[in-house]
Amino acid sequence: MPDRRQKRFVSRWIVPSLEVLEDRCLLSAATTVPALTPADALTGLADFFLATLPKDNPSIVFLGDSLTWSFAYNWGASVWSALWAPAGAADYGIIGQSTRTLLYQLSLGQLVGIHPSVVVLTIGTNNLAEGDSPQATAAGIVADVHAIEAYLPAAQIVVLGVPPGGASPADPYRLQVSQTNSLVIQMLAGDSHAMFVNIAPALEQADGTISSSILADYIHPTLLGYFDLTEALAAPVVEAYLLSQSRSQPTL
Repeated sequence: MPDRRQKRFVSRWIVPSLEVLEDRCLLSAATTVPALTPADALTGLADFFLATLPKDNPSIVFLGDSLTWSFAYNWGASVWSALWAPAGAADYGIIGQSTRTLLYQLSLGQLVGIHPSVVVLTIGTNNLAEGDSPQATAAGIVADVHAIEAYLPAAQIVVLGVPPGGASPADPYRLQVSQTNSLVIQMLAGDSHAMFVNIAPALEQADGTISSSILADYIHPTLLGYFDLTEALAAPVVEAYLLSQSRSQPTL
C-alpha cells in the first residue's frame, strides 16, 4: 500500500500536472492522458525529468520500460554503444514504465521537436506483471502507438511483441504474453505506420525454454540477450527506415 508521503507527492506534483495536460493533450478518445496512481509516482517523476532533458535529433528512438532502459544504460550498454548509438539512436526507456505512464511521458513533450524516422516500442511487461488483463494491456499498447503516431506522423513504429518470460513455455505468464500479442496484431491490422515484430524466437531456445544466459531473471536480457535482440531487430528497423523515407518523399 502507498504510504502518506507517496500520496502527498502524487497529489502535489503528478495529478495537478495531468489536470492541465488533459485539457490540452487529448490526442483521441483512446489516448487521453490517464491519471497516475500513487504506485506510478517514481516512474512519473523519471518520465518528467527525462522529458525535460535536452534532446538532439535522433534517427531512431527507443521507448519502453526497463528492457529498453537497460539496452543503453545497463547490460546492453556495450551493444548499444557499438551498434545503435552510431546509427543515431536515442534510448528514452524508463524503469517501471507501463502503457499508462508512457502516455504521460509522451504528454510531457518527449517526442516534441525531434523527427526520428523509426520508433522502437517495447511496452506491456509491467502491465501484465501488475495484473492487467491481456485485453487491457493490448489496448494500452495500441493507445501508445496512436499517441506516437500523433506526435510523429512521418515515423514508422516498430512495435515489439511483449517479450516472453519465465523459464518454461508452460509458464502462465507466457500464455498472457501470447494472448496480448495476438490481440495487438489484430488491433494494428491495417495501420501502415506500425509494424509488429515478434521477438520471442530471438530470446527462446528451440524447445521454447528460456536460458538465464539470455534473460538473466527470465525477463530482462543479459548482454548476450541484447546482442540476439539487436540481431533480430536489424532487418525490421532497416525496413521501417525505408518505409519512413519513402513516405517523406514528394509524389511526382
